[in-house]
Amino acid sequence: MTKPCASLRVFRRQTVLLIAVFFMLPITAKGRENSVTAGLAVREGYDSNMHRTDENHVLQWTTTLTPSLNFVSQGQSDRLDLSYAPGLQVVDHESSEPGVDKPADFAERSVNHDLTIKAEKDLARDLQFLLSEEYIKADDPDLRPHFMWEPDRGLYVSETIERRRYWTNAASLAMRYAYAKDSSLAIGYDNRRLENEDANLAGGYDRHHPTVTIDHRFNEQWRTVAGYAYTKANFQQAETLSATATPTDDLVSHNPTLEVDYNPWLHATAFGSYSFDKYEYQNGLRDGYHLNDSRLGWRQELGPKSTADLSAGYSQTNWDAGGSEGGLGFEGHVATTLGQTTVSCGAAKGFEARYFDGTDSGLSKYWRLQAALMYQLTQNLTTDLSASYRKDKFIEARQGIEEDVSQVATGCSYKLSRWAILSLHYIFHNLTTTADIGDYDDHRLFLELRTSRELWRW
Repeated sequence: MTKPCASLRVFRRQTVLLIAVFFMLPITAKGRENSVTAGLAVREGYDSNMHRTDENHVLQWTTTLTPSLNFVSQGQSDRLDLSYAPGLQVVDHESSEPGVDKPADFAERSVNHDLTIKAEKDLARDLQFLLSEEYIKADDPDLRPHFMWEPDRGLYVSETIERRRYWTNAASLAMRYAYAKDSSLAIGYDNRRLENEDANLAGGYDRHHPTVTIDHRFNEQWRTVAGYAYTKANFQQAETLSATATPTDDLVSHNPTLEVDYNPWLHATAFGSYSFDKYEYQNGLRDGYHLNDSRLGWRQELGPKSTADLSAGYSQTNWDAGGSEGGLGFEGHVATTLGQTTVSCGAAKGFEARYFDGTDSGLSKYWRLQAALMYQLTQNLTTDLSASYRKDKFIEARQGIEEDVSQVATGCSYKLSRWAILSLHYIFHNLTTTADIGDYDDHRLFLELRTSRELWRW
């Protein structure tokens, strides 16, 4: 994958910012509201196994000071959000195995960046424009639980690979036209990029992703959603390949989808869906394939704060070179809030293409379980607990590799005042794999004090 120069990356961000500012410029200041909010966060972190290895662990202590500034401007038909949070970070490393021949302990200093731009504007009564961009430069994968990964919402870097310096950029543009009541046409474009600073690490990519979606409601009972997505992705190849490494190949995919909903009564929806995913490799280093997925499902509001959804069906993969593999799949989720307690749990089984989490793992057969609980002990004190398990059997890019990922997380947050929150969180992560990297455990602990206060409003 060809790396763009720094000036091009700056140009991209400046272009998005200028477009956002242009669309947000008010014709008149009447009814407009602006605000500036400043914040400061101090975090102490501990990682028992920063390199994600099965032995000779390297311990890591991290101190991060993150000031932040957020500007919001809202008018009668538009809104602009700009935020920037640089993180000043000091990292100490230490081997957990005395006597092991490793580099001397050392401290690193670095600056992380988190820049976000979001804009929306009603160009007409039925026509809406949306824009967003997020740029992150850091060395720590996203700490969201593995089961919460949503590949079409935001950027994600897998926590199963070792700490390394990387940057990500996600920019999107969308237009939505409401041509009738509860019916709309949406056209969008999304560009995401992940790049590792170490040239010997693969998994980086540059993805272009235009989409079109028609959401049409025929009457109170019947609704259809039809869409098409095109993806072109260029992947970052490691400069030094191991003997067992999978060659990187650029990708093109086509993804038409169709869903039909039927509402038999209030707060209940029966639905059927079909998707077709066609994956083609540009240089022929991997075998292309297409994936068919058909589902029937049910969504139900069980109460004011309770929901449940369940779908099941059949998926089949057909390889361009011949052969196929299929199986039954399902997905279910239940969430409820009872008093001060919020509980959710779910399970899923099926096929998933994983190209954009920093691992370029390709197609896998998986199943997963998850559960989460949040309890508000007092008006100012909240606790949470979550657990997840996921099993993957990779059948394409990492053919024959199996992974079992378990994670448990718990923590509490205490509101010290109107502007300050103190939080403590612990995460346990376990990976069991047939890959050469081996099995490992990782314990992480975080203590953070976060403050924010509005400075001006006019």
